[in-house]
Amino acid sequence: MDLSGKRALVTGVSSGLGVETARALAARGAHVVGAARDPRSREMRAFVSP
Repeated sequence: MDLSGKRALVTGVSSGLGVETARALAARGAHVVGAARDPRSREMRAFVSP
């Protein structure tokens, strides 16, 4: 499924299902906005663009 041009808000992207959901959406072309309690986590940093 092509999600190019779509935006997705995913909560809990610092671990578990949230990070896997964000990865799957991004791999399909979606612009992912993530929210997490601990933005310093390694997984969260993988989604942050400079």
